[in-house]
Amino acid sequence: GICREGLIPPLIVASGTVFGEVLVWGAVDDGKTLSKSIKLWCENSNSSTVSQTRVRPAHRLVGHSGSVFGVKLCPNDASFIASTSDDRSVRIWRLRPTNGTALDTERKLLLSAKDVIDRQHSHEYTLFWTGWGH
Repeated sequence: GICREGLIPPLIVASGTVFGEVLVWGAVDDGKTLSKSIKLWCENSNSSTVSQTRVRPAHRLVGHSGSVFGVKLCPNDASFIASTSDDRSVRIWRLRPTNGTALDTERKLLLSAKDVIDRQHSHEYTLFWTGWGH
């Protein structure tokens, strides 16, 4: 499990909100901070003394007009995220450089979770495609 000794693989977590947003967090284990935090959380998970730390999302995707019920990262390319909402839409979000230049995927390079996390300050997810239901 995740509570074993050693490094935790790069991790991207995305969730939907009742406010129509998709929030995306990323973490890369440097062997110090994340591993120790997870280990302490595992050791104290049954304790009422576990402190709650708030971490700002790396990306906030805004576009749905209803609660977001489902979020899925593309398993082969972490630069794509799909979301569904009670506004009856499915939206595909794509990681793009904030300066407007072409993204690495234009050159057929698939991005791993670590690649996306490493780009979180110079890239943002933008709406790529929207599909509507009945």
